[in-house]
Amino acid sequence: MRVRRVRSTVHFDFAPMVDVVLVLLLFFLTAAILGRPNTGLPVRLPTASQAQQDVAGSAGAPVVTLSANGSIALAGRQNLSPSSLTSVLRPKIGPSGMVVLEADASARHGRVVQVMDAIQAAGAGRLSVGVLPRTP
Repeated sequence: MRVRRVRSTVHFDFAPMVDVVLVLLLFFLTAAILGRPNTGLPVRLPTASQAQQDVAGSAGAPVVTLSANGSIALAGRQNLSPSSLTSVLRPKIGPSGMVVLEADASARHGRVVQVMDAIQAAGAGRLSVGVLPRTP
């Protein structure tokens, strides 16, 4: 008795994979656009000709915002004092120890120093200052 083998062809359907890739693309685009928390404080960052983007170090780092009138904000909490900033910031500092400070260009120097001191008191080992690159 002879056994007859039937050849079957294997087809790979790309449609589900394309759907998954498009959904992932939309997710990452939305996260990139909306992923930055809005502190609610209007801040006009200063410009610097030697500005560098520290993507590796500041990714996921808490962002402390200092407005022109001296208001301090962190993670949606506004009008913090330097002492309360220290207590709120301490548990948010990650293993890298990085904190980003975005101070308005017209903020008083003394207030910026107070905020930097509060960030250091919270245990931050590294501080990145937010600036905009100067366009020629």
